[in-house]
Amino acid sequence: MGFVSLFLPEKSAHRVGHKDPFWNGRKKPFMIAAIASFMLLQTLFLVNMSYLFGSLFKSEHRVHNLHVLTVDYDGGVIGKSLQGAIKQLKADTFPTFDIESSAEYPAVEDIVQAVRNGEHWAAVFSHAGASERLAAVFQGGDAAAHYDPTNTLTYVWNEVRYSAMEDGTIKSSMSQLMAVVRVAYNHINGTGALQTLDKNDPAALQAFLNPIQGGDINIMPTGQGTRVLYNTVAMVMPIIMQFFFLMAVNGVSAEFNLYSHLPVLNNGIIRLVLSLSYTFVGSLCWAGYIWAFREDWSVGAGQFFCTWVIIWLFMHINFAVVKS
Repeated sequence: MGFVSLFLPEKSAHRVGHKDPFWNGRKKPFMIAAIASFMLLQTLFLVNMSYLFGSLFKSEHRVHNLHVLTVDYDGGVIGKSLQGAIKQLKADTFPTFDIESSAEYPAVEDIVQAVRNGEHWAAVFSHAGASERLAAVFQGGDAAAHYDPTNTLTYVWNEVRYSAMEDGTIKSSMSQLMAVVRVAYNHINGTGALQTLDKNDPAALQAFLNPIQGGDINIMPTGQGTRVLYNTVAMVMPIIMQFFFLMAVNGVSAEFNLYSHLPVLNNGIIRLVLSLSYTFVGSLCWAGYIWAFREDWSVGAGQFFCTWVIIWLFMHINFAVVKS
């Protein structure tokens, strides 16, 4: 007992022993409630953290689940080079390119709209007549002097959709694709182009060395540093805010005996008013710090109020879910 007494204080008049009548009818329900809370919280955090870590586990091998729309308006050697590069790059670590006909997407605006709507993570298309223009360039003259290598292939992406993914995977994949397309073009048409090349024309030589350079259409440029928080930490905060506010409300209500002295209707009205006002102000603050640190992001007042209303609804839903 001497060793145990070092860790357990001597019994005092202010301490209730485990065999005290106070515990009659309380010990078992208390232990069940405590163990249930213990297990539920451990399971909750285990499942959430397992999901977070699992979603990133070997994520490089799931890049093929990102689909990129591909349309060939050219129908010539540049279009063939694009398709050859896509076949060469096909792997689990590279996006999947869905080749569609120009009849289904007759205009570039249709491609841009498809990416904007989230039907595809990005898109790439060859320009109509690109191969013919490039063939004319090799003969020199005005065609070579005014040649623009970006008027051959263009990729479309939307940086605002999920900036970490767009910047880290989509854009780098598109840059890699353009480099492989140039190599594929040299394999397919390099010898033929060299035979028709006007070697005395500097512009024609420059076009031969750099025949294809991918242009890009970024639907919503989002270059500010805070963009990585929009779809991550910023979306977790509204949930945490409701959780801690409800803890505070429950504590205050218990202290003032609101639950035991007020009818259910009164308690419901009080909670409704508190939830609407708290989420109203919270969503305003949420939208406020997004706009305060937006840097040169081209968003206006209309988008601010739309964001405010959407986050207000999101917070109120979370309040209702946490409360239930």
